[in-house]
Amino acid sequence: MLAAQALSPVTQALVVIGVGTFSTLLGFGVIPAGLDAKKAQTWRKRYAGNFRIGGPLVIVVGLVLLARALWM
Repeated sequence: MLAAQALSPVTQALVVIGVGTFSTLLGFGVIPAGLDAKKAQTWRKRYAGNFRIGGPLVIVVGLVLLARALWM
């Protein structure tokens, strides 16, 4: 027996797009990585490049999920 989905496919796609947007903004430094400036700078040096690449990819995946939810 299949379980019912907690969220609709459109809502799931919008959550993925939101996570991708947040990750992208975090990677580019628009949203600070933390309250402590020294720790935020250390985090930015280590992970920001990954978030700059991964964030837009997650947005694209979210858009594909949204297109599938609306048209398929």
